[in-house]
Amino acid sequence: MPSRARSLAEDLRHRSDAALAELFEDRPDLRRPVPRSFSDLAARANSGPATVTAMNDLTVAELVILEAATALSINGKFTVSDLAAGLTQPADSSLVLDPVSSLLRRALLWGQSDDLRVPSAVREAVGPYPCGLDSIARTHLANRSAPERERAIAAAPAAARDQLVNCMWGPPTMPEMSPQTSAFERDARTWLATQGLIARDDLGNDVLPREIALSLRHGQLIRHPQLEPPPEYPPTDSAAAIVDRHNGHAADQLLRSFDRIATHLTRDDIKRQANSAVAARDWERLQSNTGLPALDLALLVDLAWATGAIDLDSQRLLRPTSNFEQTLDQDRSQRWAALAATWFASDRMVGLDPQQVLAASPDQIYPTLRALILEAASRVARPEVPAWLQWHRPRRTFKPAVINAVLAEADTIGLTQSSITKRAETMRLRRYIEALLPTLTDKFILQADLTATALGPLTRLVERKLTQIAEPESGGGAAVYRFSATSVGRGLAEGLQPAEMVVWLSATSATPVPQALSVLISDVAAGMPKISVHAVQSVLKCDPETADTLLADERLHDLGLHRLGPSALAAAVPSPELSRRLAEVGLVADNPDQRVRPLITEHRPRSATRYPTPTPERIVSSLRQVEAREHPEEHPPISVPTPGATEIQERLFTASVHHLRLWLDYSEADGQRETHLVEPLSIADGEVCGFDVTAGEIRVIDLARIVGLAPAQQ
Repeated sequence: MPSRARSLAEDLRHRSDAALAELFEDRPDLRRPVPRSFSDLAARANSGPATVTAMNDLTVAELVILEAATALSINGKFTVSDLAAGLTQPADSSLVLDPVSSLLRRALLWGQSDDLRVPSAVREAVGPYPCGLDSIARTHLANRSAPERERAIAAAPAAARDQLVNCMWGPPTMPEMSPQTSAFERDARTWLATQGLIARDDLGNDVLPREIALSLRHGQLIRHPQLEPPPEYPPTDSAAAIVDRHNGHAADQLLRSFDRIATHLTRDDIKRQANSAVAARDWERLQSNTGLPALDLALLVDLAWATGAIDLDSQRLLRPTSNFEQTLDQDRSQRWAALAATWFASDRMVGLDPQQVLAASPDQIYPTLRALILEAASRVARPEVPAWLQWHRPRRTFKPAVINAVLAEADTIGLTQSSITKRAETMRLRRYIEALLPTLTDKFILQADLTATALGPLTRLVERKLTQIAEPESGGGAAVYRFSATSVGRGLAEGLQPAEMVVWLSATSATPVPQALSVLISDVAAGMPKISVHAVQSVLKCDPETADTLLADERLHDLGLHRLGPSALAAAVPSPELSRRLAEVGLVADNPDQRVRPLITEHRPRSATRYPTPTPERIVSSLRQVEAREHPEEHPPISVPTPGATEIQERLFTASVHHLRLWLDYSEADGQRETHLVEPLSIADGEVCGFDVTAGEIRVIDLARIVGLAPAQQ
């Protein structure tokens, strides 16, 4: 292996596997699509779009170093010591060495400390005048010693020297002479040209040569290099403990509010309009019924939609799904972690316009902005967040509204100044919140003013039953619920009996049931009309004799059958289930309802399957195999099965996840059939990218061209 790389591709090839994996982590755009060779990787890393994307993630110090390096590269070879000297820093200063290491890791610089190189795309991105210097090295000036140049400058008349000083920090182009220019200034410019202290560019403009500018600056490249970040003030231990308690209670409250929204959607009709937004009147009613601020409500509705907890029924009404019912059996930390992970990955910012929650435009930059804002909030006080972001990501735009929305959502979720600032795995989120969640209680205190005050966060079952007959008045650990004629009447309408209410309140309350509450319950019950509404899943029509037989059959008691009339029975199960159970007892029923699409029982995916990008380690491994140029003696099977297109795609995905090799039978562009051994890496946009073991290369194959596949012997 040569001691020094001669190109960026060679530099990448000589890096360790760990260093290459770091490159793919720092610049994830280089992983999509998967590079086919180190030359391909180098070309992509040195492309204009990829370079600009990488520079958007640099700090002020890294951009300063990169600009200074670009200015030095015009003269050819330069070192880290040259960089440090040009920035008035010691040669071993960490303010220079650390940014240089970061830029080398990201392939925005390459080479070694005594022979650094700047990729061409970086030079183009920095601009024509790096550090305000002319981008052309003037040989006649470069060959003159520094003392000679300084003596020539010192000999300049005052007017001529003023013109030099005006351009010394850039831009190097001097103002064009006009008819209004005085003869005194013209003579000064002529003297500078005669002495070789200015030059002409290709457009005929007078420019200050970089050699003269550096002499005037005494070798300094940037006037005020900002190499030190602003001071950080992470929370003290006592403050961190307060934050942890806040996050635990916020997480608990998030789940309660989430359940409250789902409960209200079972009672109220909230419609999603054709433009995807919620109608203004429906939104106001939902906000009033749940008692949640607009920002919190928008966040929770968005999370419920994204996780499939709510979906649209056949009338475009928002309804809870079976997904939501299934999550109720999970513990709190698991449920919260799933919601937090969804928020981290969300490409929508609903806090900017709450009512347009389901119509918010997606933007892939939002997860990145969210992570940066959270990191800033974990390091500095909230008023200092914009300044922290401005130094750490000066090329990105952080609107105050976006910063405020992210921080408000983090407070609601329970991630205020947390140690988790980037998209994390569900398990890590679960471990973080598990110890912070407050202990649940099943007790509350009843008071004579018709309120119930929880002795702590209530268990889900107790809170659900309490909210049947009382309205939440305030949240938090000691939530307050108020009883009213309306709330008690709602509980009675849902099937609760007055005596049942009093017995349950007496058993659950830490204090006796106040007389005022008992009287309220009895008065509301006495004043209610004798009308009852029952939920019926299906209706069975038959002759009266058959109806009597079915009601008496013990095998059907769990169906909840009850008589609506002589020839009609109501059942508590859907019509398909009712037909199946009748068939089990030897009765065949005509069921036209089976042809009707049910409302919402399962969440329907709203987007195509997104296949994961291969890990950096797998990409590096494939690139190494390409470099090895080994062609193992592998023989394809005699026949390759030809499954359907869906099965082909599923098996390719499984192979990519589990690092399996498959024999692929596919047709080339000219129609010729080939059978190659392939290890799939990624599947996207109707193509599979993988390492072709047979050909010893990384290649892309259209899914439509694959006609068969078979597993390889492992």
